[in-house]
Amino acid sequence: MSSEFQIEKKKIINSVGTTDSSVWTSNLSLMRSSLELSDFKFIVDGKEFLVHRVFLSAQSSFFREIFSSKTVEIISDISIRSFSMLLDFIYTGKLPQEIFLSDVFDLLSASVRFGIDLLKSYTKKVLIGFIRRCPTMSMHVFKACYYTKAPWEVTNAVFKMINK
Repeated sequence: MSSEFQIEKKKIINSVGTTDSSVWTSNLSLMRSSLELSDFKFIVDGKEFLVHRVFLSAQSSFFREIFSSKTVEIISDISIRSFSMLLDFIYTGKLPQEIFLSDVFDLLSASVRFGIDLLKSYTKKVLIGFIRRCPTMSMHVFKACYYTKAPWEVTNAVFKMINK
Protein backbone atom coordinates (compact mmCIF):
# COMPACT_ATOMS: atom_id res chain seq x y z
CA MET A 1 0.00 0.00 0.00
CA SER A 2 1.22 3.49 -0.77
CA SER A 3 2.76 5.24 2.22
CA GLU A 4 0.80 8.42 1.44
CA PHE A 5 -2.54 6.65 1.67
CA GLN A 6 -3.82 5.15 4.88
CA ILE A 7 -7.23 3.57 5.34
CA GLU A 8 -8.96 5.48 8.05
CA LYS A 9 -9.62 3.67 11.32
CA LYS A 10 -13.28 4.57 10.99
CA LYS A 11 -15.92 2.29 12.40
CA ILE A 12 -18.73 1.59 10.02
CA ILE A 13 -22.00 -0.11 10.68
CA ASN A 14 -22.36 -3.42 8.91
CA SER A 15 -25.93 -3.17 7.64
CA VAL A 16 -25.73 -6.18 5.34
CA GLY A 17 -26.82 -8.46 8.19
CA THR A 18 -25.97 -12.09 7.84
CA THR A 19 -25.78 -14.52 4.99
CA ASP A 20 -28.47 -17.14 4.57
CA SER A 21 -28.84 -18.57 8.08
CA SER A 22 -29.79 -21.99 6.74
CA VAL A 23 -26.18 -22.42 5.56
CA TRP A 24 -24.74 -22.25 9.05
CA THR A 25 -26.13 -23.67 12.24
CA SER A 26 -25.55 -22.59 15.78
CA ASN A 27 -23.49 -25.77 16.22
CA LEU A 28 -20.78 -24.40 13.93
CA SER A 29 -20.54 -21.31 16.08
CA LEU A 30 -20.24 -23.48 19.17
CA MET A 31 -17.48 -25.50 17.51
CA ARG A 32 -15.58 -22.29 16.71
CA SER A 33 -15.75 -21.02 20.28
CA SER A 34 -15.09 -24.34 22.05
CA LEU A 35 -12.40 -25.61 19.64
CA GLU A 36 -13.70 -29.09 20.34
CA LEU A 37 -12.33 -31.60 17.81
CA SER A 38 -10.08 -29.00 16.13
CA ASP A 39 -7.54 -30.66 13.85
CA PHE A 40 -5.37 -27.90 12.37
CA LYS A 41 -3.35 -24.97 13.67
CA PHE A 42 -2.69 -21.61 12.01
CA ILE A 43 -0.09 -19.27 13.45
CA VAL A 44 -0.60 -15.57 12.72
CA ASP A 45 1.94 -13.15 14.25
CA GLY A 46 2.69 -15.75 16.92
CA LYS A 47 -0.96 -16.30 17.87
CA GLU A 48 -2.33 -19.81 17.40
CA PHE A 49 -5.75 -20.42 15.86
CA LEU A 50 -7.13 -23.94 16.18
CA VAL A 51 -9.64 -24.80 13.45
CA HIS A 52 -11.58 -27.64 11.88
CA ARG A 53 -10.33 -28.60 8.42
CA VAL A 54 -13.71 -29.69 7.13
CA PHE A 55 -15.39 -26.31 7.82
CA LEU A 56 -12.63 -24.24 6.24
CA SER A 57 -12.28 -26.64 3.29
CA ALA A 58 -15.98 -26.27 2.55
CA GLN A 59 -15.54 -22.50 2.10
CA SER A 60 -12.10 -22.17 0.53
CA SER A 61 -10.11 -23.93 -2.17
CA PHE A 62 -6.94 -22.41 -0.66
CA PHE A 63 -7.56 -24.11 2.67
CA ARG A 64 -8.61 -27.35 0.99
CA GLU A 65 -5.26 -27.39 -0.82
CA ILE A 66 -3.03 -26.81 2.22
CA PHE A 67 -4.96 -29.25 4.39
CA SER A 68 -4.07 -32.12 2.10
CA SER A 69 -0.47 -32.14 3.30
CA LYS A 70 0.09 -30.04 6.44
CA THR A 71 -0.98 -29.83 10.08
CA VAL A 72 0.33 -26.31 10.80
CA GLU A 73 0.44 -23.24 8.56
CA ILE A 74 2.20 -19.95 9.37
CA ILE A 75 0.51 -16.94 7.77
CA SER A 76 2.35 -13.63 7.81
CA ASP A 77 0.39 -11.18 5.68
CA ILE A 78 -2.85 -10.74 7.64
CA SER A 79 -3.50 -9.25 11.07
CA ILE A 80 -4.58 -11.39 13.98
CA ARG A 81 -7.82 -9.37 14.17
CA SER A 82 -8.65 -9.88 10.49
CA PHE A 83 -7.80 -13.59 10.54
CA SER A 84 -10.01 -14.08 13.58
CA MET A 85 -12.89 -12.28 11.81
CA LEU A 86 -12.29 -14.41 8.70
CA LEU A 87 -12.57 -17.60 10.78
CA ASP A 88 -15.66 -16.27 12.54
CA PHE A 89 -17.22 -15.59 9.14
CA ILE A 90 -16.46 -19.10 7.91
CA TYR A 91 -18.00 -20.65 11.02
CA THR A 92 -20.97 -18.29 11.48
CA GLY A 93 -21.59 -16.44 8.21
CA LYS A 94 -21.40 -13.13 10.11
CA LEU A 95 -19.08 -10.17 10.52
CA PRO A 96 -19.20 -7.88 13.56
CA GLN A 97 -22.05 -5.35 13.61
CA GLU A 98 -19.49 -2.54 13.93
CA ILE A 99 -16.34 -2.96 11.90
CA PHE A 100 -13.49 -0.69 10.84
CA LEU A 101 -13.37 0.23 7.18
CA SER A 102 -9.74 -0.97 7.16
CA ASP A 103 -10.93 -4.39 8.42
CA VAL A 104 -13.35 -4.64 5.50
CA PHE A 105 -10.47 -4.10 3.07
CA ASP A 106 -8.27 -6.60 4.95
CA LEU A 107 -11.07 -9.16 4.74
CA LEU A 108 -11.66 -8.40 1.08
CA SER A 109 -7.98 -8.98 0.35
CA ALA A 110 -7.97 -12.17 2.45
CA SER A 111 -11.11 -13.43 0.70
CA VAL A 112 -9.30 -13.21 -2.62
CA ARG A 113 -6.08 -14.75 -1.30
CA PHE A 114 -7.86 -17.63 0.42
CA GLY A 115 -10.47 -18.14 -2.29
CA ILE A 116 -13.52 -17.44 -0.12
CA ASP A 117 -16.02 -16.16 -2.67
CA LEU A 118 -18.85 -15.78 -0.17
CA LEU A 119 -16.72 -13.45 1.98
CA LYS A 120 -15.66 -11.46 -1.09
CA SER A 121 -19.30 -10.97 -2.06
CA TYR A 122 -20.24 -10.10 1.51
CA THR A 123 -17.48 -7.47 1.96
CA LYS A 124 -18.48 -5.93 -1.38
CA LYS A 125 -22.05 -5.56 -0.06
CA VAL A 126 -20.72 -3.99 3.16
CA LEU A 127 -18.71 -1.42 1.15
CA ILE A 128 -21.63 -0.56 -1.13
CA GLY A 129 -23.92 -0.25 1.90
CA PHE A 130 -21.40 2.10 3.51
CA ILE A 131 -21.29 4.29 0.39
CA ARG A 132 -25.10 4.44 0.27
CA ARG A 133 -25.20 5.67 3.87
CA CYS A 134 -22.20 8.00 3.57
CA PRO A 135 -22.01 9.21 -0.05
CA THR A 136 -19.39 11.83 0.91
CA MET A 137 -16.98 8.94 1.65
CA SER A 138 -17.39 7.31 -1.76
CA MET A 139 -14.21 8.78 -3.27
CA HIS A 140 -12.28 7.74 -0.16
CA VAL A 141 -13.57 4.17 -0.57
CA PHE A 142 -12.72 4.20 -4.28
CA LYS A 143 -9.14 5.29 -3.49
CA ALA A 144 -8.92 2.55 -0.86
CA CYS A 145 -10.06 0.00 -3.47
CA TYR A 146 -7.30 1.20 -5.77
CA TYR A 147 -4.51 1.27 -3.17
CA THR A 148 -5.41 -2.07 -1.59
CA LYS A 149 -5.69 -3.71 -5.02
CA ALA A 150 -9.27 -4.74 -4.37
CA PRO A 151 -10.75 -7.15 -6.92
CA TRP A 152 -11.84 -5.42 -10.12
CA GLU A 153 -15.53 -6.23 -9.69
CA VAL A 154 -15.50 -4.50 -6.27
CA THR A 155 -13.61 -1.44 -7.53
CA ASN A 156 -15.93 -1.25 -10.54
CA ALA A 157 -19.04 -1.52 -8.35
CA VAL A 158 -17.77 1.31 -6.14
CA PHE A 159 -16.96 3.40 -9.22
CA LYS A 160 -20.49 2.89 -10.55
CA MET A 161 -21.94 3.96 -7.19
CA ILE A 162 -19.92 7.20 -7.34
CA ASN A 163 -21.04 7.98 -10.87
CA LYS A 164 -24.78 7.48 -10.35
